[in-house]
Amino acid sequence: MLKRISISIVLLSFLSLSLFAANLSLRVIGNGVDKTISEKEFLEMSKESFKLKKKNEPFVSYSQFTELLKLDNVETVSIKSSEGMSLMMKKRDFAKAGLIIAHERKKTYFRVVVKDDSFRNRWIKNVASIEFK
Repeated sequence: MLKRISISIVLLSFLSLSLFAANLSLRVIGNGVDKTISEKEFLEMSKESFKLKKKNEPFVSYSQFTELLKLDNVETVSIKSSEGMSLMMKKRDFAKAGLIIAHERKKTYFRVVVKDDSFRNRWIKNVASIEFK
């Protein structure tokens, strides 16, 4: 009995460590293009930072994503989180809105932020995908 419990604990530990070791990635969709962006690629794209909780986090605006994917005639972006939350933003916000990589209690995730958004009601964490339409 003790041997089974020990094996179970080892397997659960291995599973939890492998989940934490998973690389952070983001799915970007637009005009028939479906691209997965890794954390490393995101950091390379970042040209500016965003101050969050006294830390400067790398920031990539939606305008930069449209340039990366060479998207023309884009009017909106639809953002979806892994928790089922969704948000839609119009083109007029593309320059001041974007994503950062946030860190919270050993968890790293993509987060929507909007510069000069005093109420932060458009901020979503655990972003899994963004789609330009």
